[in-house]
Amino acid sequence: MAADDCHEARWISSQSIEGFCEDVPKHKIAHSRSCGDSNGMNEFLRAFKDFLTRDFAYVVGGGSVIASLLWAFKPSDFPALREIPTEIFLFAAGLSYVVGYLMQEALSFTRLITTARILDLRFKCVLVKLYARFTGEKWEVRGTRDGLQNGHENLSKNDRLWAEYQRTVAFKNVAATVTANGFVCGVILAIKFLLTCAAPEAALAVMSFVLALVAWPMNWIKAGQQSTMLWRYDDPEIAARIKPRESGAADKEAAPHSPE
Repeated sequence: MAADDCHEARWISSQSIEGFCEDVPKHKIAHSRSCGDSNGMNEFLRAFKDFLTRDFAYVVGGGSVIASLLWAFKPSDFPALREIPTEIFLFAAGLSYVVGYLMQEALSFTRLITTARILDLRFKCVLVKLYARFTGEKWEVRGTRDGLQNGHENLSKNDRLWAEYQRTVAFKNVAATVTANGFVCGVILAIKFLLTCAAPEAALAVMSFVLALVAWPMNWIKAGQQSTMLWRYDDPEIAARIKPRESGAADKEAAPHSPE
């Protein structure tokens, strides 16, 4: 149907809620429901996109830890994985999600990685130089914790800026997950190598540690970019130029250059 029909169907649906359309034709009501179904599909696709960008890293990270345990204790079972029922794979995916998340949160307690908003970088002797190298700007504390919250509220008023902010947060969390789970995998495989002196375990352990070592500074750099972005939009003059719920080219003129 044309757009006018969909608009008419929505009007009919709203009138029926108020009790004013007892004689509405059934095909009009059915079409209004189809318009609602399309909105539901959009919500599903948006939720699936959020899962891929935010949560899928937990599945991969936790799955790596589980795979490392299987390889360390019963490597002969790997060829039989093709015979495992689909239900077991789905259960393993769910378990991987839990393991990946818990490994990340456990290592964050040590403050080696972060999943929160930060006021300052840790390990400055290394991270300050890497931050400047990666972002092209000097790291400095530009505000307070209240400023972080104010900037968060201001950014949420604009779709384009909010999407850019969420992408930075997602990269920060992915780097934290890779660091934590890569380190755990490296420890498991290193212990296996010390017990067996097998070359494959040594190579896999080194790869895991290298991956964790590369992801570790990226976690803090992205956390620094997140805080810088929030402090920047805590500025009243900049916040006043944010156009609510717009994502067009006009935003680029009103907003300063973002950290990424």
